[in-house]
Amino acid sequence: MILIIRIMDSYQTFDVERLLETSGDDRSLAVELLSLYLELTGKELDRLQIVASIGDNKSIHSIAHKCAGSSITCGMQELADILRELEYASVESV
Repeated sequence: MILIIRIMDSYQTFDVERLLETSGDDRSLAVELLSLYLELTGKELDRLQIVASIGDNKSIHSIAHKCAGSSITCGMQELADILRELEYASVESV
């Protein structure tokens, strides 16, 4: 549960310049990317909570890796950092 709280807090830190860079300064594309990111990442974080509760380290690693990459792309660096920590910790736990 602490992980989820840390992740939720990280959503408040958002680098809009990074997102605009990713979208080629196209604001409508940036909005579309962010909307898609929030929808898909939200679903993945739900899955992450489930696999974490059963100790499925392989799935934890996979989901954390995927979400970290998309988080960086969309300007969510703090969330990406937390997900990278989780990704590395899941490998060390095997």
